[in-house]
Amino acid sequence: MTTSSTSSRANTLLGAIGAATGIAALLYTQGSDEMLMLAPVAVILLSLIFLVKINRRQADLIGKIKLFTQDTAKGNLESRITGIGAEDELGQIAWNFNESLDQVETCLRETMAFAAKVQQGDYNRKALPAGLNGLFPVTLEAINGSLSSMTATMHSLEDVMAGVGRGDFSGRMDEAKDGAIAVTVNSAIMQVNDMFDDVGKVMQHVSRGEFEHRVTAQGDGSLASLKNNINTSLDAIDSAIEETNQVAIGMAEGDLTSRITGTHPGRLGELKQALNQSIDKMQDALSNILMNANLVNTGAKEISQGSLQLSERTNEQAASLEETAASMNQMASTVETNATNAKEANTLVTQSRSEAEESVGVMRTAIEAMEQISQSSQKIADIITLIDGIAFQTNLLALNASVEAARAGEHGRGFAVVAGEVRTLSQKAAESAKEIRVLIESSNTRVIEGSNLVNQSGDSLQQIFKSIQSISELVENITTASQEQANSITQVNEAVNQLDVVNQQNAALVEESTAASDALNNQAGDLRQQISFFKVSDNNNSYQAAVQSQPHIPQAPARHKASRANVAAPLDADMGTWSEF
Repeated sequence: MTTSSTSSRANTLLGAIGAATGIAALLYTQGSDEMLMLAPVAVILLSLIFLVKINRRQADLIGKIKLFTQDTAKGNLESRITGIGAEDELGQIAWNFNESLDQVETCLRETMAFAAKVQQGDYNRKALPAGLNGLFPVTLEAINGSLSSMTATMHSLEDVMAGVGRGDFSGRMDEAKDGAIAVTVNSAIMQVNDMFDDVGKVMQHVSRGEFEHRVTAQGDGSLASLKNNINTSLDAIDSAIEETNQVAIGMAEGDLTSRITGTHPGRLGELKQALNQSIDKMQDALSNILMNANLVNTGAKEISQGSLQLSERTNEQAASLEETAASMNQMASTVETNATNAKEANTLVTQSRSEAEESVGVMRTAIEAMEQISQSSQKIADIITLIDGIAFQTNLLALNASVEAARAGEHGRGFAVVAGEVRTLSQKAAESAKEIRVLIESSNTRVIEGSNLVNQSGDSLQQIFKSIQSISELVENITTASQEQANSITQVNEAVNQLDVVNQQNAALVEESTAASDALNNQAGDLRQQISFFKVSDNNNSYQAAVQSQPHIPQAPARHKASRANVAAPLDADMGTWSEF
């Protein structure tokens, strides 16, 4: 289908619609209600007749155009009309739609890429108008021009801000080129510069100790807050220093009653509290020093009085020590004599004990000899008993021999004579044995009695030896005790002599103590006079009352040491120092 045929069909459709409209108007002029109702129907029927003649391809193209316009209305710029040709007006319209949307999409995408670079801080990216027609390249060129102007402005702002970053507030933007932003930035930098210059001048005064200057530069927002904060801080510091200065001047003049009373926050409050506490401590310390000076003054006078009394007692003690030393010397001499006598008695007792030991040894030997004699006598008695038995048996044998000789008659007469002689001898032997037994028994009895006496003598000697030994031990103990007593008395005597020496030292120290107490009293008075320069609070004024000075107490006279041979020499000058006291 050609373009001319499509155009003729459209003209025919328009002519039919016009004819139907004319018929409807004619019917309307005739005023028939039925005709009026049929006129629109006729128009619609005629329109439908012509529309049915449009082929299906055109209907599809119209549907695609409809979908395309719907996607475009939703912002989908990637949508295109596809499957079309350029044979008729609808195809040409579709191609024109696609070409227009290509131009729009290219321009928008280029603008988006440009904006993305600007957002990243890259101002060197330019929009590229290649392939665009009409107002699109003009728009991109205008954007590029705006970007160049904005790039120059940003470079100028960057230079100014770099200077600000370095502390240089002299940089300015070109208001003729950069416009309102340059005016705003220059005004802000001028305010900051003026504020910092004013703050720097004030801080220079502060560094020189001048706290009366304030920041007067005008500023808004944070600059106004900075100004107010600095001025408020300087007011607080100036107030605190002024109060501190007044208190320090009072302290220099001896007035310890002044305090910092203002309200100061933070470290200034800590300084206030520390200084007030220091003054309180100083006032308490001075009050305590004054009180202690009064106490020292009173104590010095009491020490002086005590030293005088101590001097008198020292003299009395020295006299008592002299008498004690003399008595101890006499006692030492007596004890030494007793110790010498005890040594001699111990020597004699030792000799007696040695002799008693020898006597006991001799007695033990005699007892052993008596025991041996008693044993020998017992053996002799046994032998005599045996001899007596032998004689008795011999007598029986001789009697038997006589009987046998009598039986033998003449033949046994000689044997009978011999038997008679043997019998006679045995009888004599028996009688002799009896006599010897009696003598042995008597001797044995006497030996036993002598042995008993010797044993008794040994026991007596043993008791005597034990007594002598006990006496020897007692004498040794007495000797040892006497020697120890003599040593102790010697030590006591030395101690008494040392006490006498120490007593002399004490007497000298008492004199020095009296002089030192007088000097201490005078120094305490000077100290009270110096402390009276300071003025303290009313609750400490009671400490400032000075103690009434008492009359000077004279020094105790040095004790005259009586001469005595066993008393040590006087002290050296170095030993009587006050430090030893």
